[in-house]
Amino acid sequence: METHPKEVVILACRFFEGMNERQHHQLIQKMENLFGSKICLRTSAALVTLRKLWELGCQVIISYDNVIAKEYPELWPGIPYWWADTYKPKSLVQYLETQKQIGRPDGFFVAGMNLTEDWWYILTHLRSSLKRLTFPNYPYLSDWIKKQVPGPGKHCFNIIAGDFIGAGYLVPAVLALNSKLI
Repeated sequence: METHPKEVVILACRFFEGMNERQHHQLIQKMENLFGSKICLRTSAALVTLRKLWELGCQVIISYDNVIAKEYPELWPGIPYWWADTYKPKSLVQYLETQKQIGRPDGFFVAGMNLTEDWWYILTHLRSSLKRLTFPNYPYLSDWIKKQVPGPGKHCFNIIAGDFIGAGYLVPAVLALNSKLI
């Protein structure tokens, strides 16, 4: 983060099965120690822009999907994740388009570009993997991303996430969206 001061990381912490209150406090303390002054305090998401974060020197937003987050001003509430739960890229895009028409939630939310294997897919593709499913479909998905409009509008995305981002498709498409805002 010191090398890339305009890089902003969002840590989405969720699925805390089996954790007790003491363990939550310990995890939060470790994140506070690790990121220190780089953590962006919880505020109205409507006021958060990249420029504002850069001005404040904030580079880390910690979303913590547990009631204990209310005790810490540096923890943001859980971020809704639009997940299509499908292995079909066209169904994924259709799901996200439907969600856009319904309208975005207040604050941050994630459009998940994640393809998901189900039992039928696994049984009929025994030698496959999630990576083998995802990589050939990234050109299609990144083409769809390139057609999106970033920003605060009702039908805009503010976070796009996916698996295997090192594949070379997703990151350039998302960065190109960010460039439209700057």
